[in-house]
Parts: sequence; structure tokens; C-alpha cells
Amino acid sequence: MKKYLLCSETDRGVRRVKFLTAVIFGALLFSVCTAAGVMAQYREDPVDKELERRKSDLGSGDEAKITEFANGYYLARWTRRENLSKLHTFRRETAADVAALRSESKKTCQQVLTGLFAEMAQAEDLIPAVRYNAALAMGMFNERESGTGGGGDAGVPYAPAIGVMAEVFNSAENAEKGNKIPDYVILAILINLDRYAALGVSDPADRKAVTDVFLKTLDPAFGKKHNYSAETTAWFQKKAVDGLAAFESPSQGEGDTVILDTFIRLLRDKAIDSTVQCAVLRGIGTMKFNGKDDFDFEPLVSAIARAALSLNQKEIAFIDEENIRSQVESTQGGAGRTGGVMTAAGGNSVNTETVVSRVKYDAESLRAAIDGGNGKGGVLPQLSKESQAPLKEALESLLSRIDRTNNFLDFGEQGIADDFDPKKIRRPKPVKGAELTFMVNSTMVRYFLADETDFYQDLAENLAAAAAPPATTN
Repeated sequence: MKKYLLCSETDRGVRRVKFLTAVIFGALLFSVCTAAGVMAQYREDPVDKELERRKSDLGSGDEAKITEFANGYYLARWTRRENLSKLHTFRRETAADVAALRSESKKTCQQVLTGLFAEMAQAEDLIPAVRYNAALAMGMFNERESGTGGGGDAGVPYAPAIGVMAEVFNSAENAEKGNKIPDYVILAILINLDRYAALGVSDPADRKAVTDVFLKTLDPAFGKKHNYSAETTAWFQKKAVDGLAAFESPSQGEGDTVILDTFIRLLRDKAIDSTVQCAVLRGIGTMKFNGKDDFDFEPLVSAIARAALSLNQKEIAFIDEENIRSQVESTQGGAGRTGGVMTAAGGNSVNTETVVSRVKYDAESLRAAIDGGNGKGGVLPQLSKESQAPLKEALESLLSRIDRTNNFLDFGEQGIADDFDPKKIRRPKPVKGAELTFMVNSTMVRYFLADETDFYQDLAENLAAAAAPPATTN
């Protein structure tokens, strides 16, 4: 029997949300752009059909020829309203055409097109969907294409685009230019730089440029400065955290702990969205602390404990808010929110699958930070000194609590009994029409989390007290 029965459902659910979010975002942008009244204010460039046969100019190595072909035909097509539904096709076509080029001609083409895409992304008179796709295209080229290095080689991204994307991002920070960069362009840049970080950025200057963008996105004033909603701010923060985590290092440069310090701040901030805090925890789980023998782990362990308390409180608040929402819908004749889920503990108004998946995701994010999720990563293996014994004990107690939480979610009250034995518990089979069966419902989970609050509160306060300097007496 699997120890954590719902991990697969949680992972699938997270991936599904990411996919649907991207699809919904694109669809909304497309629908807004196709409104006749809105479209009238945007320019459409003429497409010179005579240039259609000159695609070979892309590989000519001649900047003037490439620019003429791109502006007159190749990229001019992007600006036409009748081609809005083809923008993703145009991006794939461009990526494939450039990937087929060789040596210096490829570099020249990448340089010219990346610059043109940057201009399109910043052009206020172009359709938003065009600007978004142009911004995505800025980061789609590779110096070495995937599969060319043998095995599972993912390729090497085109490094000069980093400076171009950073310049566009930074122009959004410079009010003097008077050119407001919309949120969808910023999102596209973050998506691109996430790819770069995941595939590796070897040059120190490029690495700093990439991490600077992520760190600026995570600045507490970033969302307010651009008047982003809380949801948009959290979305951008999640992308930035994922990008920083991909470097698997606490340092931005040589010898510093800038990335880790930022992660600690995010864990301590109760206002940060839970999805962002979970991303931070998982990022800590993959960090390599090589050469950090003298590192003080107390602030990090304390921040993890604070995050555990914060996530616990946020899930309680989520269940309460959903209960109120469901009650309002019920009084208005709503159909309810339980869907195809049956609970062996009886029905209730809040979707049990949603609640269980959220709490499990929180728990496994905490586990990732503590021991990497496999006992080999995270913070715990770093605590080998005798002086770090209290920190190690705190994290081990938190791991035990995570096990307790998962046992409750999987087996209900029987899962936290003193004589708990999963082999002796028979799980009910789903009734016809139900996708999943749970031995808890969301109300039970809410009371369980409330009972656990004291443990998390005590753990966080004890660690904070241990770190506080001793009081002085006169």
C-alpha cells in the first residue's frame, strides 16, 4: 500500500491547473483582442507577398536582408488581425526555421530577430496578443538545439537574448521612458527566463542578469508599484521562485546567500500566497549547500517552522471561506461543489478532494525543504554539528507531524490512533459515479488543522526564542 495515497492526484492537479491557467490566459487575451472596438486602435503592418519566396534570407548572414524580409513579410504577418489564431504557429515556424540554420548565419539571424521581437513586445500600438507572442519569441532560440548533444540533451538557450529580455523588463521599472510594459509581457519574460534557468546559465554576468529579474519580481514593492492584483503578483512571484530554485544554489554570486535570504524572507511573510511559499520550500529542498560549512542554519529552520504555521492557518481560512461561499450558493439554489467525490465520513459543502490535495501539497512541500522528500536533500542532512542538535530535533518533530497529517488525510481518525496500522484498515470502495473515496471530509480536516495549530505555534515560538539574544541586566 502506498504511504501517501493522494500524491499522484495532487501532482496531476497542479499540472492541470498550470496548463489550464496558460490556456485560459491565452484565450482571454485572444478574446479581448478580437473585439472590434478594441482592435481599431491597433496597427496592422502591410505584408509584401513579393518577399514570401525570400525565406533563404534568414540564413544569408546579412542583417539588412534579414530585417527587410522580417519586417516586410515574415513578422508583418503577425500583426494582421486575421492571423491572430495563427500566432503560436508562426512562433513554432520561426523557431524551426532558425534551428535549421548553421554557424555564424544562425547567430546573425537570432540577433536580428530577437531585437525585432523586443521592439514588437514594447510597441504600444500592436495588438496585445501579438506583443505577448513576440515577448515569448524573444527567449525561444537555442545556441545548440535539443537532441544534438546526445542522450536526453535539452539544448543550450541563446545567451545574448538574456540581456535583451532584461532590458525590456527593466524598462518597466523606468518611469522616465513613459512606456508602460504590460503584465503579459512581463509574464512572457519570466516564462522565458525560467527556461533558461532550468537549462543552465553558465556565464556569471548572464546568471546575474537572470537572477536580478527574478529578485526584482520578488521585491515586496513590485506588485504595488505596477498595480497588479494579488493573484497576478502571486503568479509572477511563483515564476520567479521557480527560476531561482532552478539554480539549486543559495547564492546569486560568489560567496553570498542572496537567493536563500530572499527565500527566508518569503517564508516568514504571512501575506505571501501559499503557492509561492510551497515553491520556496521545494526550492530549498534542491539547494546545494556546498562550501557553506559555517552557514548559520537557525534563520532557515525558524523560517520553515513559520511557514508550516502560516500554511496551516491559510488552509483553515480557505475551508472557512469555501464554506461561506457554498452556503451562499446553496441559498441561491446552487448545485454544490462536491462533484464526483464521496467521503466515507459523510458529505459536506466543501470539495474534499480540493482540501485534501491542498493540505497534502503543503505537507510534501515542507518535507521537501526538510529532507528533499527522499531523506537525502533539504536542510536536515546539513545539520551534523552537535551545536545544531536543537535545529535537527525541531525538523524531525516537524517531519513526524507531516506523517501524522498524511495518515489522518488517508485514514481519518484511525490514522492518528496510538495503535495505527495501515495494514489493518480497510478503505471503502468508491460508489458508482464517484471518482475518489476519502475517509475524511473537509470539516474533519478543518478541525484537525485547528488542533494542530498549537504544535506549529509552539515550534515557531521556541525556535524564535532560542535564536533571540539573551536579555541584559544592569
